[in-house]
Amino acid sequence: MKRSNTNKSVFVIILCATFSLIACSKEKAKGNDVNTVINKETKQDLPLKKTRGELNLSNKKLVVDTIQKGSIVVQSFNFVNTGLEAVSILSSTKSCGCTELEIPSDYVKPNDSVLVSMRIDTKDKNLGYHKSSATLKTDGQRTFYYLQAPYFLVEKE
Repeated sequence: MKRSNTNKSVFVIILCATFSLIACSKEKAKGNDVNTVINKETKQDLPLKKTRGELNLSNKKLVVDTIQKGSIVVQSFNFVNTGLEAVSILSSTKSCGCTELEIPSDYVKPNDSVLVSMRIDTKDKNLGYHKSSATLKTDGQRTFYYLQAPYFLVEKE
């Protein structure tokens, strides 16, 4: 009798583990990854076709500013396409709801540039050091660009 319960327990554990693995692999297959892009109209993942374009960030040094609580922090990022083909900015994500991105053009021809601005509203932030961020996804030689805006928040005078 004891052996039968042990066999049933092992069977149930194996069954649960198998189900878990199958469910996770199906969920992963549905998600948007590095090698796919979501079609805005059909909401389907499509293979990402990289161009020979390459965006380079011209202002690489970021300054940590002291900002009064309630102010708007603005950090600009100038990207220049030094590649042979145009680059499209496919999507962007932000670290929180207080951050807004302004991307005037999502299509950058060779030798052209685009100035991406990150605006952070500090009214609901705690005092101290912060580093807001955003990520751009492109079809250029480099797929992701991680943008940061560091600042130190102090009490309003």
